[in-house]
Amino acid sequence: MSFVLLLLFSCSNEPAQLKIKQDNLYPVSVNDKWGLIDKNGNIVIKPKYDYIWEGYSEGMASVLVGNKWGYINRFWNMVIPPKYDFTGNYQNGLALVQTGKKKFYINRNGKYVMDYGPDKKQENKDYLKNSKNHINYLTPFKQDNKFGYKNKFGQIIIEAKYQLASPFMKV
Repeated sequence: MSFVLLLLFSCSNEPAQLKIKQDNLYPVSVNDKWGLIDKNGNIVIKPKYDYIWEGYSEGMASVLVGNKWGYINRFWNMVIPPKYDFTGNYQNGLALVQTGKKKFYINRNGKYVMDYGPDKKQENKDYLKNSKNHINYLTPFKQDNKFGYKNKFGQIIIEAKYQLASPFMKV
């Protein structure tokens, strides 16, 4: 199906990029603005964003407006206004965001939860331990320029021996 859609849009003078999405939605670029179309090529969200991240994570997707990132939900409503320099995917109810040099976690309402840093999740382990969203929670940590994973209690589950590690997420 995506092959047919790709042919349909590649014949146009307007650039388009399609990738299979959750809920059968596909990002599309028209005149350097991004929106979403359904599997039949119908526009679901008019191309108005500077970029839409490639997928929903826990019902939220990052969108770029100007030079700031925010989040839209599955109903395509802007739920967290674009005010961040960087946004990560939601995992276990939290997303890592950055403003300037400050990195921190926000919840699904955009509220600050805790700072980001090598020991910050350990310091906030009671929040993580008591959160209904943190089931089988593993988070990357850095030690001696290598990465590994700790559980929600701060115990090392995978030793720091990798050059890069990203958070686990439900797919």
